[in-house]
Amino acid sequence: MSDNPHKPFDQAFKFLAEQDAEAILFLVGALPENIKSIESLPPELSSTTLIPDQIYLVTTPDEKYIVHIEAQTYWESAIPQRMSEYALLLWLKYHLPVMGYVLVLSQKKFPLKVTPFVTIDAGYTQITTHFQVVRLWELSAEDALAQNRSSLIPFVPLMRGDEAILDASALVLQAVVDERYKLDLAMHFIVLASLRYNKLDMFDLIGRTTMISLHQLSDSPAYQRIFGEGRQEGRQEGRQEGRQEAAAVLVQVIQHLTTKRFSTLDISSELETISDLNILGQICEEVPQVASAETLVSRIRELSAGL
Repeated sequence: MSDNPHKPFDQAFKFLAEQDAEAILFLVGALPENIKSIESLPPELSSTTLIPDQIYLVTTPDEKYIVHIEAQTYWESAIPQRMSEYALLLWLKYHLPVMGYVLVLSQKKFPLKVTPFVTIDAGYTQITTHFQVVRLWELSAEDALAQNRSSLIPFVPLMRGDEAILDASALVLQAVVDERYKLDLAMHFIVLASLRYNKLDMFDLIGRTTMISLHQLSDSPAYQRIFGEGRQEGRQEGRQEGRQEAAAVLVQVIQHLTTKRFSTLDISSELETISDLNILGQICEEVPQVASAETLVSRIRELSAGL
């Protein structure tokens, strides 16, 4: 398993921030009306090990400034201090105003009161840093959908709105023309939505609404990034761990789909020996189509016989 439990959510934010800067700035309330350009800046600030999540150089007809966004799955007490350190390093590097935003994805663990500034007292020097805390669950899902930006769709399930908004989001996702981009968005939609909803239900929703098969999702670049395959270049142990985690998710999905089709059928013993992602993906596609529980068990045994 990954050492960082927040990694899937960090991956989702990073992917979307790189794809559509205007959408991310809209999300945190930092998109000016008269914008001229947005330039994504490199995260390396100095020899320090501090690397911010996302930095943009925003240019309007009147000014230039830096927008720094930190995405947090949950609120952490160390965030104010970290925002101050980032702001200072950014100012030292660019000598431009720095606007800091903390985008918190989940309300879980969020304190009753958050002070959006911190003062560092270093003898004769005092540094006060203010930043905006963006609580994703307080933002309107309808307003986000009205922006007609597909890159915002993965964030919508965590916004203010009922479960009906999930179907509307999936329909917007269905309309995305670029198939590779659609797969990436679908995977990130499932990952982020799992902070609030059942992950297996989200797999169901995507498959039912967008006609994206579970096998397609497991082959998507986003799936490989999220579960670690290909990110441990040259390290067999890392690749093996990623495959195992991906296989475990697919087994859960298969069991979930099977229970919906055949409520009393238990296929755990048939699945426990299968770790091949291609075979698991194929089973995912076939579960909704088989005529009977006996046929499904027979098919799983047939596919696993050659392993």
